[in-house]
Amino acid sequence: MDKEKIPPGRVMMFESELQKGNASLNIRNVTTEDEGHYECDVYEGPLRDKDIVQLNVIATPKVLLNTPLALTNQLNVLTCQVEGFYPSDISIEWWKNLTSLPSQEPLQLQNNQDGTFSALSHYNYTPISEDAGTEMYCLVKHRSLKEGQEEARLHICEPSLKVLPESKEQKVLCKLDGCFFQKAFVRINKNGGRVNKSECEKVDECLSKATIIATSGEEVNITCEAEVAGLDKLLIENYTLPSKDRSRIPVAAAFGLFTIIALLVAYIRQK
Repeated sequence: MDKEKIPPGRVMMFESELQKGNASLNIRNVTTEDEGHYECDVYEGPLRDKDIVQLNVIATPKVLLNTPLALTNQLNVLTCQVEGFYPSDISIEWWKNLTSLPSQEPLQLQNNQDGTFSALSHYNYTPISEDAGTEMYCLVKHRSLKEGQEEARLHICEPSLKVLPESKEQKVLCKLDGCFFQKAFVRINKNGGRVNKSECEKVDECLSKATIIATSGEEVNITCEAEVAGLDKLLIENYTLPSKDRSRIPVAAAFGLFTIIALLVAYIRQK
């Protein structure tokens, strides 16, 4: 290779193929450093032949996004990370639906220790409410990829957390929706203590339910919390559940009722 011999430990021939009349010399554990021109010499008795072979090495990139969500009406700092590709020629673009987004920054290319490359593409984007439900994607083009390109997609959405009390039975429902959630946790807390927790993956809606028991004269503070993958803040909604005590009539009301009955009895006797 480029006038250098390959170490014997990295080349091999298949004896079973030799018995069939096929002589192939193989290089094992190919790295990016093996790329180049090779001169193959073949000897068989008095016969000799040689040829020049060009070896091109390729490595397929791994495409990652820093978040699966882009939130409406706020600035989203998006990062598309492309790791371990070779050769260095690569294209990374940000798209929404079928449209390439404007004002894209140049790539940041890095050399890896194994001879491959990595690249970063950043994009600052503020979707509007009308964009909710659509997708953005990082489009990567490289010669090693099937069909020449690969997409990493993220969802534009408006996450919503609601407290839905069912007062007749003193039940509380916490509902998280508005996005496609890769992973989410929804928790219900009563007066600061947790009473229920739900875990959801790859869903459009995540629910957590609990039955809240309130003692006489107690107002219960309910807190719904949602932790969403890709969202760096906790979603919180509060609700006060009024107490329900039907076992007793309040003292003041009982005294008033007794007084009315006594007056009615006195009036009837006078008649």
